[in-house]
Amino acid sequence: MVTTTNAWVVGRPAPALRPVVDHYVGYRMAGLAPGLHRGLPSGRMTFIVGLGHEIEVVRQTSETQAPRAYRTILSGLHASPA
Repeated sequence: MVTTTNAWVVGRPAPALRPVVDHYVGYRMAGLAPGLHRGLPSGRMTFIVGLGHEIEVVRQTSETQAPRAYRTILSGLHASPA
C-alpha cells in the first residue's frame, strides 16, 4: 500500500515586501505518480524552489530551449500555456 501526502501552507510576506510579493505557498506532495503540470498564461511571476528532487521541465515555452531539470524556476508573464 502506497501512502500519499498532500499538504499546503500559505503565508503573507513582511510588510515591506507586500507591494511586490503577494503571498508564499509551501506544499509537499509524496507518494504520487509523476505527472504533468501546464502553467496557464499569467500576468504574475511565480518563483518555485524544489527542496527535494529537481523539477523536470519536459517542454519549454521557446523551442530554442531544450528540456532539462532545475532546482529553481521563475515563470509567469507569458501569453500561452507553458
